[in-house]
Amino acid sequence: MATATKPIKLLIIDDDQDIVEILCLRFKKEGTFAVETALDGSEGLVKAKTFKPDVVLLDVVMPRTDGWEVCRRLRSEPATAHVPIVAMTAQDGAADHARAREAAVCKVLTKPLDLGELVNTLRNAVPAR
Repeated sequence: MATATKPIKLLIIDDDQDIVEILCLRFKKEGTFAVETALDGSEGLVKAKTFKPDVVLLDVVMPRTDGWEVCRRLRSEPATAHVPIVAMTAQDGAADHARAREAAVCKVLTKPLDLGELVNTLRNAVPAR
């Protein structure tokens, strides 16, 4: 008899509500993710503590608290230091990739996102459970 696997707890942090809604629809259709969202970095940091995600999908360019600062803060907290982070950005530059390495980001994806690649990237970022 097959056992049901627990859904992957995904926290999406992005200030673009349209992108968040599209991603939520995709992940709901996928059926293997439990999704929580935050529309800015500060809210994302709070939700990371309470939701305890398995993986974070993080926009790099956001007002007030940008993605790199969110990443730094997540890495500095023992409860979230180990959580895989996948960054997304509309800028495809070497500087973002260098910052991603410094921030211990699993992968940087460039917008517009390939949703199939995104799903696979997020699944592969989560350690086997």
